[in-house]
Amino acid sequence: MDTGSAYNRLKYSTLKANIDARILTGASATAATISANSYTDRTYTFASAFASPPTVIVQLQGSVDSAYRGMLSAFVTATTTTNVTVRYYNASAVELTAGISYVAVGT
Repeated sequence: MDTGSAYNRLKYSTLKANIDARILTGASATAATISANSYTDRTYTFASAFASPPTVIVQLQGSVDSAYRGMLSAFVTATTTTNVTVRYYNASAVELTAGISYVAVGT
């Protein structure tokens, strides 16, 4: 990317300021443990506030290695200027733990 001109530097710095991305996994406070045949909601705070609620894309992350991995899903249920709420669904017969990675893009 050409960041030499004043316009391109401004454009690049503005874009950079409007993206937040994280990988939230493992046995930390960011991972979610979901009971069998259940769901749980987790709220994650952005590194900095957006001017308006951003568009957020989530993807499951983690090391759940079992036959039940395909029965786990995650999606965004609410987004504000400061956080995102993700709902984890577990359609399996066992408790599972997983995390997400997300990208938030906004203004």
